[in-house]
Amino acid sequence: MVTVTVYLEGGTNPNELNADALASSNVSVYREEFESLLTQALDTSEISLIVESKGPISAVKAEYARVKAEGTSAVFLIDLDDRAVEIPRRLADNFQNEPAADIVFFMVQKMESWILSQPWIIDELAREENWQRDKKYPDTVAVADSNLLKVAHPENIKNADTALNTICTRYFKKYEARRKKQVNVRYGKTKHGPRLIGLLDLELLCGTFSEADRLVKYLRSLS
Repeated sequence: MVTVTVYLEGGTNPNELNADALASSNVSVYREEFESLLTQALDTSEISLIVESKGPISAVKAEYARVKAEGTSAVFLIDLDDRAVEIPRRLADNFQNEPAADIVFFMVQKMESWILSQPWIIDELAREENWQRDKKYPDTVAVADSNLLKVAHPENIKNADTALNTICTRYFKKYEARRKKQVNVRYGKTKHGPRLIGLLDLELLCGTFSEADRLVKYLRSLS
């Protein structure tokens, strides 16, 4: 069996001294849900994934240098924070376009773009969390019909994290015991993002994002 480490940009590195218990718990879910997503397309009898959160891009670059030097089996998945056309520039800026840069993969434009490409999963999370629809947006109004998603391709959604928060705030409410009333739901990147990632359909994702498809094909080639 081949073991491959998937290093993620973002979250908090649980090995850092200042990583508190809540942050470490969220990172644990982050790793578990990404592993759940990626193994949808893999034969787990032939390949085993270890998913690690590395925090900011500076830590990712340092880990990349170590992997290159030691020749370990690993891939890197990071937010591009831009359009797909900017991938060559990002590789040049951060990884010097070295041959091993073929193990670097991008979420275009960022993790939330993947989530917004399958907007029905937001309703799935809402049911799990017992969120209620805002009266202005009953269940008969699909999240997919939001004006924020009226783009030619999910990769074209600018500030996808902000767009996802706006959708959550606009469509959903939850009961807040401390305030004893219904309040708007706010999207939490570390709280809700990982769980939404775990609800994604990988086959659909690969059909939408070429970088996701490239990542899966690369992982399959290792088994």
